[in-house]
Amino acid sequence: MPKTLEQTKALQEKRKAAIKKAALSLFANEGFSGVSVDDICKASDSSHGLFYHYYSSLEEIFLELLNDADEKYLPPFAELNSLSGWIGLNALIAYYESALKVGKGPAVYYALLSLSVEDEAKLSPKIKKRIATKKLFTKFVKEGQGEGKVLGGDVKEIVATTIYLIESAYKMKLKKKDLLSSFDIVLGMLNKAPVR
Repeated sequence: MPKTLEQTKALQEKRKAAIKKAALSLFANEGFSGVSVDDICKASDSSHGLFYHYYSSLEEIFLELLNDADEKYLPPFAELNSLSGWIGLNALIAYYESALKVGKGPAVYYALLSLSVEDEAKLSPKIKKRIATKKLFTKFVKEGQGEGKVLGGDVKEIVATTIYLIESAYKMKLKKKDLLSSFDIVLGMLNKAPVR
């Protein structure tokens, strides 16, 4: 029996949603450079033809995922840019902690994705500029050091270590293991004042 237009449309939406869900999980866990169209097709049980029916490239699906996440799941970059130093660092880490507490789901995947975008050589500068998490961490650490509230040392190393700890916590959460349930320890490590 032939499908109605509504049934066909519902099936297309379901297939596209499966491709997007698989892509989000893969991009979050492997980074943009670590994912191929073949990986997405295997994970979503789709063909290459179906993928290319909806998307012309990996960057197009990546951009669509970012657009989907913009309001609901990504850090509030405009708001965070108005902050500085220790206050900004606390706010940025609080965002990542809140996404961690949500559990497994889109918030966790998008948070993970936002931590690695700037390091992706294959992504356009336009996308990298849009998701500037590392840049914010760097700004807040430098300013916090100037305030005397963030530990001294190489800013790049401090930022890389902080991001690594946050990514590790998320990846453990996705594996249903609790490495960190709170980022208080991360803030404690960054704080120049003795932790009590």
